[in-house]
Amino acid sequence: MWFALYAVISAQAAPDPAALAPTPRDLHQHLDTLDRELLVASALEETVARLQNGWVETGAADRSSCADPDAASLAARMVAFGASWRDAAQRALGARDRVAQLWDGPTLTPLITDADRQRFDQALTAVEAAQATYLEAAAWHQRYAEPYVLRCAPALTEASGLPRREHRPAEERPRATAIATLQPGFLCAGADAVPVSGVAVVEGERACYSTAPCACTPVPVSPGAVLGPAGTNGGP
Repeated sequence: MWFALYAVISAQAAPDPAALAPTPRDLHQHLDTLDRELLVASALEETVARLQNGWVETGAADRSSCADPDAASLAARMVAFGASWRDAAQRALGARDRVAQLWDGPTLTPLITDADRQRFDQALTAVEAAQATYLEAAAWHQRYAEPYVLRCAPALTEASGLPRREHRPAEERPRATAIATLQPGFLCAGADAVPVSGVAVVEGERACYSTAPCACTPVPVSPGAVLGPAGTNGGP
């Protein structure tokens, strides 16, 4: 199950030295962290939504059979990406709380600009919307997919992602894509090799997987792709 989400996690974090006498630089660093966590959570949210819709389309929710490999693949990916989404949602909540702790600091309050306020307000709205969406998706998973998962125990296997078919202007194209690997290795989405094991979120829509640092050429990848050691990259 991946549906548990704790609304308050900041108390579990280590004390932040910047909270004692925060500066605008501290605030901006924490806002940057919050933005990154929201970006990761958004990529995972998109992926789980696509997987859930795809699983419904297979008709698995209305059948007792575990024989459909497509339904099994989608269900296994719902579990893996759903758990990562839960973790990302919790990190976003924690990042929000850390910004909030700095916000009212006596050394910082007089230095907060209108641009800072607008940025934080937008982030707060995004966190609340993301939390609501996560809880809704988690409740759906518990009701409809969890019985299938418990009965069929689907295993994660190499799989292509679910392509983004909708047309978007260049400035609105996704900035991140959630994919997974079957075993530890390296993801190359640009010039750097990033160690990975399991679910990862890459910048843009191109990546490849290899067991050695960047021993592959990035190709287009879609949300929910599972990259395996055989050299196939799971593109659309």
